[in-house]
Amino acid sequence: MPGHVELVQRLLLAPLARPDITSLRDVLGRVREHMRSIPPRSAAPRRKPTHTA
Repeated sequence: MPGHVELVQRLLLAPLARPDITSLRDVLGRVREHMRSIPPRSAAPRRKPTHTA
């Protein structure tokens, strides 16, 4: 993944000033915490189908 990391650095982070990066980190941290507090529907346990013979 080194190529991917370098690409993200060059395209997304390089044009940002340090205060911008700090703000982005803070915003994305809040988004992450919100997403962790409300798991997606796909993460809910699934019932196994009942088969009747």
